[in-house]
Amino acid sequence: MPSSRLPRSGKIVTLVYPGEADIGQARISVLTPVGAALLGLSKGQSISWTTRTGAGKQLTVLDVREPAFA
Repeated sequence: MPSSRLPRSGKIVTLVYPGEADIGQARISVLTPVGAALLGLSKGQSISWTTRTGAGKQLTVLDVREPAFA
C-alpha cells in the first residue's frame, strides 16, 4: 500500500517469530502482547491498549498479506 494512503502516524509492521524480531525493522514478535493481539485480526479491525507509560494506543489493520516463501 502506498505510504500516501497511510494515516500520518501509520506504520507497516510484520509479525514474526521471536528469533526474527527487530523493532528497528518493524518486525514484531508474535509473542509480544501487541503481536499476540494482532494474530487473527482482519483488515479493518482494531485493537486498543495502554502502554507501560500509561499512554493509550490504537492500531487498525490496513492490510493482511501472506508471507512470501523463497
